[in-house]
Amino acid sequence: MENTAMTLLASELNENDTSVGMEINVKHLAPTAVNKVVSVEAKQTDKSGKVFTYEIEAYVDEELIGKATHKRAIVDREKFMSKIK
Repeated sequence: MENTAMTLLASELNENDTSVGMEINVKHLAPTAVNKVVSVEAKQTDKSGKVFTYEIEAYVDEELIGKATHKRAIVDREKFMSKIK
């Protein structure tokens, strides 16, 4: 689910930017068998400066198996990487 939001946000990035996950709240609603295909739908619900909020749903076949709210922030890639030890 987080990866889907990251992919959606990619179109907002400049060449020196990346995005980082800030918060995710996931609800697992149903089990999923190994090797099942999971499809994910996400939509941006808010933008505050460089912080984007997404509502995300995951499905197997047509059954809703999970929901999430996820926040991501746009950051300068070099500055961010320089802080990682």
